[in-house]
Amino acid sequence: MKKRKIILLLLFIILFRVIEFTYLLGLNSQEKVCERFITCLMTFILYSFPYIICIGLILIIILLLLSKNNEFIITSDNKQEENFDEDLFIIKKIYEFIQLQEAWMNFDYDKLHENITDELYNQYKMQLETLKTKKQKNIIKDIHPLDYRIISIDKQNNRTSIKAELLVRMKDYITQEGKIIRGTLEPITVKYILSYLKEHKTNKCPNCNGKLEEKSQNKCKYCGSIIRNTNDFVLCKKEISGRKNI
Repeated sequence: MKKRKIILLLLFIILFRVIEFTYLLGLNSQEKVCERFITCLMTFILYSFPYIICIGLILIIILLLLSKNNEFIITSDNKQEENFDEDLFIIKKIYEFIQLQEAWMNFDYDKLHENITDELYNQYKMQLETLKTKKQKNIIKDIHPLDYRIISIDKQNNRTSIKAELLVRMKDYITQEGKIIRGTLEPITVKYILSYLKEHKTNKCPNCNGKLEEKSQNKCKYCGSIIRNTNDFVLCKKEISGRKNI
């Protein structure tokens, strides 16, 4: 989006200059408007060629800087660096957010646990059990992501954490025996603060610090925690920072 705005701004500047030349040339010219414009355009190209080159170079530099900013550098305590693909992360996490909401709505515990931490899963499980006891269901549908941006990235010891902001439009209400008891059918916009965590594999459980016998072990035999893959960022916290009806 930023690249498009910059390009449009520079094109507007060039067009403005051409129109300005056309007007100035027309003050002392009896040519038709179309002929005058063509004459002005040729004059602008011939006498403003360095100006055009400068604009082109500035545009290239700005685009390169913007492209470079799309890659975050995660620096750890021992100064090791790791390339991070922001676009891929955003696409994946938006998809996972939608899957998470659907799993929550359908009481799908296995699907719910796939991309969140054990602590968050246990919290959600308790909330779903309460809904189930009351014979209620939280309907979340027509999810349309509007904006997603990464706020911060931090790497400490064997953990990398990412905080992001998501703005989404959706329908969110609670039913009981088919009747809406909270919320409405009208869409709302909600702003979330999402926190993700990636555990870098070691020979110890990140939850209880128990020793793992094998590197490929994906479950701790002491506390039962799932040992995540090193390439996976999982959701560890979801907060609502803003909410309004449309």
